[in-house]
Amino acid sequence: MRTRWKHRLLASLLTVLAASPAFAYEPLPNAVRTGLSWEHLVRRDGGPSDGAGAFVAYRRSLSDDWDAWVQVAWAGLPRRTGPAADLMTATGGFSLVLDDSIFRPEVYVGGGVMASPASRDLPVNGMALAGLALEYQPVKWVSLGVRVELRIPFMHRQAVPSATSIGLHATWPF
Repeated sequence: MRTRWKHRLLASLLTVLAASPAFAYEPLPNAVRTGLSWEHLVRRDGGPSDGAGAFVAYRRSLSDDWDAWVQVAWAGLPRRTGPAADLMTATGGFSLVLDDSIFRPEVYVGGGVMASPASRDLPVNGMALAGLALEYQPVKWVSLGVRVELRIPFMHRQAVPSATSIGLHATWPF
């Protein structure tokens, strides 16, 4: 008899929690995203292929499910022997937001350019990209997330047939 009140309390709590709506903040139309990334280039010419960098992006909500975005990134690609290289990308595209709750998964596609402006190691190259992202919004003013994307260059495929980027970022909606 003594433990029945504990069962009733637990059942009441579960009923209240199960009936409550999903926790989510009202989405804001604009956001700035900054982060760190790891870049991997599949290189056939023997040049540097792995490095770390930073990026900054702007996101605009078009509707509840669709966002447009632009991003600029730079990464240093150290080389074990010989000179190092750099990688600069400017991209843009559209994201399909799968669920706009405290966890915000999205699938995105886009295009852009990549080059090595400082080291001149890679020529200017157009690219298509596709990726996945997941953001976690613990408070209304910031989200933390991870992004994974595959990049396929249009030209100069003999030097770099594909590239991959993994990024950790923070997003500030406004």
